[in-house]
Amino acid sequence: MKSFLKKIVSKNIFKIYYILVEFLIALFYGFPGKQLRIIGITGTKGKSSVVYLASKVFEASGYKVGATSSIEFKLGKKTSVNKTKMTMPGRIVLQKFLRECVKQKMDYVILEITSEGLYQNRQKFINFETALFTNLFPEHIESHGSYENYKKAKGLLFKTLKGKGNAIINTSYNESAYFLNFPAKEKHTFKSTDKLPFKTHLIGDFNKENVLAVYNLARFYKIKKEIIKNALDKIKFIPGRLDPIDMGQDFKVYVDYAHMPAALERVLQALKSQILHPIVGQTNAKKVKNQKLIAIIGSQGSNRDKWKRPEMGRIAVEYADIVIITNEDPYKDNPWQIIEDIYRGAEKIQNFKKQTKVIKILDREFAIKKAIDAAEKNDIVLISGKGREPWMETAKGKIPWSDAKIAEK
Repeated sequence: MKSFLKKIVSKNIFKIYYILVEFLIALFYGFPGKQLRIIGITGTKGKSSVVYLASKVFEASGYKVGATSSIEFKLGKKTSVNKTKMTMPGRIVLQKFLRECVKQKMDYVILEITSEGLYQNRQKFINFETALFTNLFPEHIESHGSYENYKKAKGLLFKTLKGKGNAIINTSYNESAYFLNFPAKEKHTFKSTDKLPFKTHLIGDFNKENVLAVYNLARFYKIKKEIIKNALDKIKFIPGRLDPIDMGQDFKVYVDYAHMPAALERVLQALKSQILHPIVGQTNAKKVKNQKLIAIIGSQGSNRDKWKRPEMGRIAVEYADIVIITNEDPYKDNPWQIIEDIYRGAEKIQNFKKQTKVIKILDREFAIKKAIDAAEKNDIVLISGKGREPWMETAKGKIPWSDAKIAEK
């Protein structure tokens, strides 16, 4: 019914509808978004990680912090896993959360902000003190219509600043100029190539970029370098992001949320170039002879970004020695069709890269078992697509799920 209405009703009417609904909900909760110091994190990759790390740093500085991301909901010391399968909460959940932040006297609230949420005006009636841009890659093109529309949707967060809020921009990407054009009280920039003044336990250059974003945000808020360093040093991994499964085995297993091509490539690059559990910025990690990288990949159903399916297959085969294509979140789509769509991309590369083995397994639990059984000493197994999500979306609805628990078994 909703999709039918979208076809016959103009986009402008939908925008007015979204704003009206947002106003009524914000009114019901007493406009909590205007009573808090709120930081919005947007971009394509790294948003959840930046929110997670930033909340730890601000907390270490003595502040009470509220935060929402695809990882968790945080109210001070109390956290709960995000089970909504929505990166940015729906308007009712978000306004209710902000009201609770007011009630519990949070000093800062850090929110992960999505393009879809911005397009639906969930940011309305929220005063953002600071907006941070991480990066931009093609994503959600089918829902936005084009990459340009996707970029403009992201820009709506910076539009809300109206010259009164602050902008922190990663200028390593060409699109950064677009976000820098929005009026802001103060503008602060950084680059992914900037040198970190300390090391962390997090794997990969993409995590260096995330840490740099957090570092620049924290320094903008006058948090001391030593506090930032000590807070981040306590973090061995980010839940669901290259999240290690250690049962005493002599090979490494990671679960990761990477469910889009750019994210998958970043993760596979990090694992391919690192043998031992490395430090961000380390370039001389020892190579282990005959080490294999085994990757489990999948893709979502429900007509979500179908274009990405062959791309996921192509990228996996470029980096991994064994690729297992399996079920992820099929919704009402035929899961075998999704697997075949992914395989088409893998097959093109496999024809040239003969040494990569590609296996199709419908049962995700069996796929995880197969990958772990194939692993030998010093190998790396990546279980991608779901991270720490507690559900799988199927034609029969949600079913309880945990990649981590299956891997531990």
